[in-house]
Amino acid sequence: KKGTYEMSKRLELEADNKYMRSKYYLRDKPLSQLDARTDVLSLPDVKAHLIIMGNGLNSLYDLIRPLRARYIGHVQHIVIINAEPIPSHVWKRISQFEGLHVVLGSPLHESDLFRAGILICARVVMLAPDTVAFKGRGMEGLVDANSIFAYQLVRSLRPDVSVVLEVTHPENVQVCAYIQSI
Repeated sequence: KKGTYEMSKRLELEADNKYMRSKYYLRDKPLSQLDARTDVLSLPDVKAHLIIMGNGLNSLYDLIRPLRARYIGHVQHIVIINAEPIPSHVWKRISQFEGLHVVLGSPLHESDLFRAGILICARVVMLAPDTVAFKGRGMEGLVDANSIFAYQLVRSLRPDVSVVLEVTHPENVQVCAYIQSI
């Protein structure tokens, strides 16, 4: 029975892999996070790319997968800027996709945004934190503070770039709307 189960699991994995390869742009073998680290300025073919920043990295697979669908017809480079290495359980799922780059740095520092290619990117996605550290302390609104400050910095460097900002606390939507109107 054990051998039959293992064979069944292997066949299931092979079928899943074949399906993924037919529907998505995948690498031949997963990329190590160390090999994905770069400064975009050193990569002349990376332009009009997507920059993803923020602390909500647990949902990266769900964000990136549709962007790698073959029906789109091309691979737009994706640069992930984060202060720390991407957690291994997240990296394991996304490392199979083509065109991923990682910049270790903070979206709150101009120099790190320049290294991520802010001046030549097409879009920016700012993810909200995965967890709410301030919950129950009366300070829930502060959970989006870094995202809002990063948004202001991106807007000051590239007022023309398309930005999607995810916020956790509903009242901060009004803050972002006010900032955009200034």
